[in-house]
Amino acid sequence: MVQRTPAGAVPMEALSRARFVKRTAPAVAFGIACCLAAGSTFAASPPIAFLSEILFNPPGTDSPNEYIELRGTPNSTLPPGTYLVSVEGDAGSNPGTVQDIFDLSGRSFGGNGFLVLLQKGSPYVPHPFSRTYTQSGGDPGWGHGGNSSLKHRGEAGATDIENPSLTFFLIQSSISPSIGDDIDSNDDGLPDGELFAAWTVLDSVGVLDADGAGDIAYGAVNFRRSAPPGSLATAGGT
Repeated sequence: MVQRTPAGAVPMEALSRARFVKRTAPAVAFGIACCLAAGSTFAASPPIAFLSEILFNPPGTDSPNEYIELRGTPNSTLPPGTYLVSVEGDAGSNPGTVQDIFDLSGRSFGGNGFLVLLQKGSPYVPHPFSRTYTQSGGDPGWGHGGNSSLKHRGEAGATDIENPSLTFFLIQSSISPSIGDDIDSNDDGLPDGELFAAWTVLDSVGVLDADGAGDIAYGAVNFRRSAPPGSLATAGGT
């Protein structure tokens, strides 16, 4: 859970214009919690993890105001090969290409089940029971490459997350994704190819802008405008 410090408060009308993704816990997490309370046992399995909130195009400047919040099994650690990836969705920019990568291997959830990533100089104050990781490398924002303590890589060295149209994927993969990888080589809105076949998708959310036809979102959940031209964009699914 993340809140802004009073000194950096944003009016509600400004927040309503921000590019923002917020998810609620899946029913499976609640079901497992109930069974555990009843004393049931389970075979070992990967930690439950999904996208909770991502603020990626805030009012004003992006940096240092973007943030990422994941939710998962309290106090669990994400295994090697866990990544948060954003994929291009704009028609004129080769939809399906990887444009942001966060290597989350070894990151842990806090006692309340939240894992928070913050940009350098972030004004946000996460809940004390969350596990929080803040960029402390040489670059601003999320940093890039060797200058990112969060192991972020951005297209053309970008230190902020690209704006819509895009899709966020939380994945586990034995193949490390690279900037420019293409999971939709024929731009038909259906992920394909050897790289995508190696992805175990834990969660995915797409956000489409107002441009319309030609833009693509690939998420299991996609946000699309209700009126044209934005409503003409392709909302696929994984």
